[in-house]
Amino acid sequence: MATFQYKNGLGHAAAYQVSGRPFVTGGLFSNRLGEEPLEIKFPNVTKSITFSDWVDPADGQNAIMRIGFSAAGVTGSNYLSLGTTQVPVTIDVKASSVFILGSDIMGAGLRAQGSIYASLTSIETGSIPNNWSGSAGIG
Repeated sequence: MATFQYKNGLGHAAAYQVSGRPFVTGGLFSNRLGEEPLEIKFPNVTKSITFSDWVDPADGQNAIMRIGFSAAGVTGSNYLSLGTTQVPVTIDVKASSVFILGSDIMGAGLRAQGSIYASLTSIETGSIPNNWSGSAGIG
């Protein structure tokens, strides 16, 4: 006799309608342009991600960073550029990880420091193979 065990998936609306499980990490330092992007892996698929308190650790002033969903995206042209004048910024997105890279301002590769809060669903990260990498607009 076969048994069927139901599992939440990406199309399970109820997983996004309830409050998410919190995921908080602070004291993060992005890598500089030309280095490998910093990848933050989430234990479950996200409902939303908030980027907060990002500054240049050298002077505590405005830091611009690249946010994306693949290493190729943030080192290429498929990224969201955020600065401290725009944070905290919350994006509603289904993701298993996020990539962060300091931006290139006037030829100098900069590092950024800040924190991330994510609202997690009950959906396993294996539901998103390669975190959308290779999808149109991702990189």
